[in-house]
Amino acid sequence: MNLIKDQRLINLNSKNGRAQNGTKNSSAIFDFTNILDNTETDIAYAEVGLISAEIPVSFYIINELNDTIVMSVSGVNTDIEIADGNYTGNNFITEFVAKTTAAFTNIITVTLSTTTGKLSITNTGVQTITFSKKGTNGLWELMGFDGSNTTVIINPGATSVLPFQLNLLGVNKLMINSFALATYNLDSANGGYSSTFFSLDVNVPSYSLIQYQNNSNTYSILRTNNIDDIDIEILDQDLNSIDFNNQNWLLTIVINIYRYIPQMNNIGFRDAFMKQIKPKEKPKEKPLGKNQEEKEPEKKSKPKDETLDFLEN
Repeated sequence: MNLIKDQRLINLNSKNGRAQNGTKNSSAIFDFTNILDNTETDIAYAEVGLISAEIPVSFYIINELNDTIVMSVSGVNTDIEIADGNYTGNNFITEFVAKTTAAFTNIITVTLSTTTGKLSITNTGVQTITFSKKGTNGLWELMGFDGSNTTVIINPGATSVLPFQLNLLGVNKLMINSFALATYNLDSANGGYSSTFFSLDVNVPSYSLIQYQNNSNTYSILRTNNIDDIDIEILDQDLNSIDFNNQNWLLTIVINIYRYIPQMNNIGFRDAFMKQIKPKEKPKEKPLGKNQEEKEPEKKSKPKDETLDFLEN
């Protein structure tokens, strides 16, 4: 099967798209027409790849998805909400203690082990403290509480060492999703086909720029044969929408369309061309009569070369 590759580069700038999630700026629709047309019968298949990307690390470690925990003292429940931003271990402890103190006045102390990376919370008051998970908010697991338990009770004078490490790694993978560019890629999150056509490592610090070049020539076969608009959504490793804090990003995508080449038969191009030229017709011969015999054409004798006569004498 002979195929020819029709390659199309598509440059996407988030500021040119129709924003779908406000200033988070991680979901947009880009208006195009007939990028891939299923009425073109010569298309064998198409594939998509990310050629380059420039994406700002403008998202925070602590954000609306992991910024709140519930603290209860003497039956009074208060949401302890950490300000969104990027934190070190010590900065996080300072913020957490400040928020709990504002709610209940100097009732706990918090330390971070440099050996284990775990938080220890001491109840310095005279009343029992209960910490609870706030719905699906991820601050509970981020601090190191056990995700299988939704409450922890700390009695007066007692210290609770959280079972797991304080996790301030933040987002470490960007998943670039598109329903228009659906492929046969798989994801463990759903155990089947995924709308993620590419993923990028977050390998630069906060407030830096991820710059990616596709040096591995990685492409994925498309599941669709018809594309007009292109939707792009950038998610984290847990498939949550990224909050870019109104900063823009750039992607360059390539779609390779493989088309069938019309087949020539064995006679080749020259013979196919010559078929178009009609051969000149031979003149028709007159039929012979009954008493006529076909005469052979007389042969003309060559003139004698007299220069060789002396050889005969």
